[in-house]
Amino acid sequence: MSTNKTKQYQNEYKKHIYRSYAYHAQFFIIFNSCKNETKNKAKEVTTEKVIKTVYASDVIPFFDDWKLILGDGSNVGIVNNFENKDFFYTANDGKNDWIVFKAPNGGDTHGTSNNTRTELAQIKKWYQKQLTIN
Repeated sequence: MSTNKTKQYQNEYKKHIYRSYAYHAQFFIIFNSCKNETKNKAKEVTTEKVIKTVYASDVIPFFDDWKLILGDGSNVGIVNNFENKDFFYTANDGKNDWIVFKAPNGGDTHGTSNNTRTELAQIKKWYQKQLTIN
């Protein structure tokens, strides 16, 4: 009878050990699976394309001597670091930067013209000198 009791105790002990392992495994699985992060988190790479505005003064460097008059008749003045998507801006064809002058059809006119235009006006006015003969 003592052999039967010994086997019974051994069986009970084995069941207890198996239950203990099962509880520990469940505990480990539950608490490790409830994390909000993954172990092998892929690094997030964000590449934002920053678009730098290219101004007309970046393409042609002589705008210090010119004023701009837009197609709506407004005088902008010196156009360093200036753009207006309706009348005056730069564009790129994949190879080169270009300056675009636009004028609306039937817009305001100015000066001595009856035509609508976006134009550069030289700041320093010049006049033809009179030739004098002595």
